Amino acid sequence: MTQANVSAHPAHQAKLDGGDHPIIFFDGVCGLCNGFVDFCMARDKWGLFRYATLQGETALQLLGPLRGQNEVPSDAPSSQQLQSVVLFYRGETDYRSEAVLKVLQTLGGIFVLTKPLRLLPLSFRDWVYALVARNRFRWFGKKPTCRIPTELDRKKFLP
Repeated sequence: MTQANVSAHPAHQAKLDGGDHPIIFFDGVCGLCNGFVDFCMARDKWGLFRYATLQGETALQLLGPLRGQNEVPSDAPSSQQLQSVVLFYRGETDYRSEAVLKVLQTLGGIFVLTKPLRLLPLSFRDWVYALVARNRFRWFGKKPTCRIPTELDRKKFLP
């Protein structure tokens, strides 16, 4: 598994084009995951991120070969088994806690204060992540379908 180096991206200086946008993959029916996307969109002042559900075409195309490295078995497309935020940038991927922390650090501002959390062992961070992931539907609800972006947000969402 390779690590996405999005936290070093000079978003405030970059002239971005279609190939230079990190993609946040999320479970489209998860209330917590959709809340995280809303949170990111509201704070992404540079329009850096693009978003795609783990159930969508983009995930199958870009993450399909990597599914064996994630906790999602390659033969298991069920949204019940999609329990990881995935950050994809320039062919590299981050999963779970590492993806979330890199997204927060890239948003900048007060969220750079999350950087010391990366000093905690990855196994511990991912244990906490897995605890939340296992309970996310119970704690935050489940949507009957994936979100449909507004006209304004449509350019940020990939199929």
